[in-house]
Amino acid sequence: MRLDDVNNVVRFHALTGTATAVGKELEKMRDETIVTVTIRGPVDRAAALAEAIQRLGPLADALFNEQGEEQLKLLLRAVTPVVPVPEHTLREAAMRKAAMKGVLEASDWLTAAQIARLAELSGSNPSQQPNRWKHDGLIFAIDINGKDHFPAYGLDPDRKYRPRRAMMDVLKVFGNRKDGWALAFWFASVNSYLGGARPLDVLQSDPKHVIEAAEAEAEGVAHG
Repeated sequence: MRLDDVNNVVRFHALTGTATAVGKELEKMRDETIVTVTIRGPVDRAAALAEAIQRLGPLADALFNEQGEEQLKLLLRAVTPVVPVPEHTLREAAMRKAAMKGVLEASDWLTAAQIARLAELSGSNPSQQPNRWKHDGLIFAIDINGKDHFPAYGLDPDRKYRPRRAMMDVLKVFGNRKDGWALAFWFASVNSYLGGARPLDVLQSDPKHVIEAAEAEAEGVAHG
């Protein structure tokens, strides 16, 4: 077998025959490094083994290359400095986490199944109804652990826990400007337009004022 490493290219050849015949072939080679494997035995078996070794050669070469890549990755990891997270990013993350905690504590958040029971919804799959309300812009939801949760303040007990009519008007004002969590933040934040009250606190008692606060927010006026 001949191993020829030139420009990182390894070639494998199998030579079979007598020592004299193989020696003459080796003398013709101009390689810097030659690795030979001697197999003694019947000619047919020796030839078969030589062929098998030649076939295994490229697989070994591929393993060498893979190991080299892995070693290079390890070396790069070792010399690459760890970049710390900027302080302002950590502060923003902490503030958002605190805001999300405040949103969750400001109201009960119900799954579609829970609303279906409260509203005594019927049908083959009553849990789908709250999702239709969301799709139709009657109420919004936030994602908690991969599942939609709806704000209890958006439901009207006097209407068998259907969405409050004012909620639809508020959502229509904001349109696509706010996603579920942004809407939740707005409803749970004190609002100067509402005299320092939170929209969720006065949605039932003064829905018209809440809609006007949403319109002011949508126009870019800062409140709270």
